[in-house]
Amino acid sequence: MKQKIKCNMMNRFLNLLLILVVYSQTACNAQSSKIGSKSFSPDESVSKLWGDTVCNILFSPSKVKCYTLNSIEEALKNTPTIGGFVIDKSIGKVKNSYYPILQFLLQDSLNYKPEGSINKCRFLPYVAFEFTKKNKKAIVLLAFNCEEWGVFYDGKLYRSQYTCPHQLLRFVKGILPDDKYINVLTNKSNTNE
Repeated sequence: MKQKIKCNMMNRFLNLLLILVVYSQTACNAQSSKIGSKSFSPDESVSKLWGDTVCNILFSPSKVKCYTLNSIEEALKNTPTIGGFVIDKSIGKVKNSYYPILQFLLQDSLNYKPEGSINKCRFLPYVAFEFTKKNKKAIVLLAFNCEEWGVFYDGKLYRSQYTCPHQLLRFVKGILPDDKYINVLTNKSNTNE
């Protein structure tokens, strides 16, 4: 019951944040760049989980790109990968006013399950976000099959379970509105609410 109340409160806040982002898209250019340049600071436990260097990249990037993945396929020699997973499709650069939603979800320790509670299923990320700052990159990987996210940095993958599946699905659906897999998950999620 408490988790459902927490999810409902989180849904309301995320909806408000989405409205602000949409408003910023239609506002004058000066106002849009102010809202788009907003960055979040991670909670202390989130900084500890991902590390200061990774958090510096995630919460003040110069650009963010999005990819869909085929995490079941084995990478061959010339197969393009990101974070160690095969790229299915390059979506391109994410608008500056849009990725603060992902930053907002990543920065809040309430969106993480306690350490050590990783599901015993295979980590199959479907979406990757490549955060770039100067010449450094950190990749955020979202796996909807186990409600896990991971950060790939410096050849290592750090994973954690999230508690905000509805918000992450809505966020990704905004970027990939015609994606069949995301639409199936969103419809399934809506019937479970």
